[in-house]
Amino acid sequence: MPSPEPRGTHVTLADIARHATVAESTVSKVLNGRPGVSATVRARVERSLHELGYRRRRADDAPGAAIELVVQEMSGQWALDIFRGVQRVASEHHTAIILTERSRRDRGEEWIDRVIQRRPSGLILGMSQLDAAARHQLVVRGVPFVIVDPAALPDGDSPAVSSANWEGGFMATRHLIGLGHRGIAAVTLPTTLMFARARHAGYQAALEQNGIVPDPDLTVVTGADRDEGLAAGLRLLDRDPRPTAIVAGNDLQAIGIYEAARSLGLRIPDDVSVVGYDDIPAAEWLWPALTTVRQPVVQMAEQAARMLFTLIAGQPLAITRLTIDVELVARGSTAAVTEG
Repeated sequence: MPSPEPRGTHVTLADIARHATVAESTVSKVLNGRPGVSATVRARVERSLHELGYRRRRADDAPGAAIELVVQEMSGQWALDIFRGVQRVASEHHTAIILTERSRRDRGEEWIDRVIQRRPSGLILGMSQLDAAARHQLVVRGVPFVIVDPAALPDGDSPAVSSANWEGGFMATRHLIGLGHRGIAAVTLPTTLMFARARHAGYQAALEQNGIVPDPDLTVVTGADRDEGLAAGLRLLDRDPRPTAIVAGNDLQAIGIYEAARSLGLRIPDDVSVVGYDDIPAAEWLWPALTTVRQPVVQMAEQAARMLFTLIAGQPLAITRLTIDVELVARGSTAAVTEG
């Protein structure tokens, strides 16, 4: 009677090679993301890794192994805050961080192969989306990962940390309604992004809850930077009647809206109130200081890192999807609506 196939951390390269009917060197190439393996053979090895429940042991990693943080863009406060949060937890575990910028032009398999070649102990993905193919490659190779602020609902039980985006959009809009505004416009990031869609849904819900019918002409979908906010602000404020308040998708867009208002001879908040999102340092430096929704990015990154180190230690997570509260920071860019 043949012995049962091994599973989990007891699975060896020889076990995988025998199951996939390939050489051990071929299994090693697949595990380490090296070239020289056909797509058909690679898929067969990955299937064996999955079916035998292969898990990379800590002993498989080189001494002083690092975790890898992948972001879409290195520049900007968001990436810096993600790094700060991960660094706080990594230092507690005496672990280095590999910081990688993922190009939007990368094909998924190329990016994953480069990650696997570096053999990190685990991965934190501060990025827009982890598609099913990339997730599969990480899972079958036993590379634990956590997603921060995912752009789409993660597949399966992929661990992720988000903020309360719907609540953020709702409270920003409710704040303006409480000041008497009813003509409230929205500048939103593309609603293909899950967090942008949630924020905009919160904006619409606050209007509807207060008997205001959302006007599609008062919503502009645009990019995330200042110039996009400027263009959107000009479009909204150079119309008759113009909105008395604008909810921006992020603080950079709000800065652009400030510039649009100034160029049209309008005063903030006397002629138009503005609410941002994120609470980057520049929000306090603006004049007037920007009312915004504070997103706790550093805390989100810390929680993601703690989840990752739990997975690296081979322990189950108590919860795989964590949502962290946001808060409204009221400053000088919002005021009660003026008649006329």
